[in-house]
Amino acid sequence: MASRILKIKEEWDERVHRLGKSKRSVLFKRFPFWLNNHIHRRHRDFILKNMPEPVSDILDIGCGYGRISREIIKKYPAVSISGIELCEEFSIAYREEFGSCFTGSIQEFQTEKHYDVIVIVTVLMYLNREELAPTVEKYWSMLAPGGVIICIEPAIEFIQLWRRLTGKALASPTGGDVIYFEKHELKDLFAKLEHAVIKDEMSVNLLPGLAFSSLHHGFAVTRNFES
Repeated sequence: MASRILKIKEEWDERVHRLGKSKRSVLFKRFPFWLNNHIHRRHRDFILKNMPEPVSDILDIGCGYGRISREIIKKYPAVSISGIELCEEFSIAYREEFGSCFTGSIQEFQTEKHYDVIVIVTVLMYLNREELAPTVEKYWSMLAPGGVIICIEPAIEFIQLWRRLTGKALASPTGGDVIYFEKHELKDLFAKLEHAVIKDEMSVNLLPGLAFSSLHHGFAVTRNFES
């Protein structure tokens, strides 16, 4: 495992030890319970809204303890769902509840399987920028024709707002050196893929209706049926 990935793993292991298996540990550790719950609901609603019909096989990348998978199973109890998770404690918890989880980085994961849905929530943020396109292409190749990738990542607007509020030029709400995305940047990452169609998009705003307070940007991207 590369030293950078190992460092991220150690940081997550420490975070889980401190904050437990909770929305606060996988969303914003400095936010109150009600606000993380609001963010979670926005994530859940966007993901469930963009599920294809029918759906049978789902991959949850960066699944954590199963925050998103649990919501999917509530609506689609018959689906086969599996995860990828770097943090071992989260991975163990996920396997206990859902049955299948690869413990390791998204760079290491390999499969011959194709999925109807691939969920990527706050995962690309931990990559180097040069890894973004190859990683997205890798998982796009695992998506079945007619399938959907649903991706939600941190917004550049929030880090800018956070730094204004704190008065610190290098302040980070995550406490780490991660990527914050402009909305068009995240959209372009998926729009360039072969047979890709942007199905839906959304932003989660800290202040309703105010784009400068965006916390996350999300896209649902359909892989058209190849002729």
